Amino acid sequence: MKPIVCAVRGGPGSHFTRRAALQRAIATEAPLYLLVTIDPDAYHPLHEGEQRAIRAELAWRELALARANASQLGHPEAQFNIQVRVGKLTETIAAFAAEVGAGTILLGEPRDALDATLHGDELATLAAGVGGHTGAEVQVIRPG
Repeated sequence: MKPIVCAVRGGPGSHFTRRAALQRAIATEAPLYLLVTIDPDAYHPLHEGEQRAIRAELAWRELALARANASQLGHPEAQFNIQVRVGKLTETIAAFAAEVGAGTILLGEPRDALDATLHGDELATLAAGVGGHTGAEVQVIRPG
């Protein structure tokens, strides 16, 4: 089974996407990568020590949330790999998915307008761009 890449950014919509990815990985026994992306525009003005601290904090947060989700799903032993990457969203997700040979990429839809950095057409463009670069199946997970 080809790996699953679950792209999360930390908003409430990420919760549903992470759970869907864990459920799919548990059911199929496919390797699961939880990918956190950091926009370089917000990241590069920071000191190197601050950059390291941000990457570590994001990785720790994603680990804690994924372990909690796996436990809630009744599979606390679920295996996954967390990656934190800096770069523009489409290119970063596509490059990472190609790197691991992903068969499926899961993207989250923001829960409401306050969470939304991507809106309908932009999210569709992101999904199409990532899919076009990788050949992987791209699914948008809607909160619910």
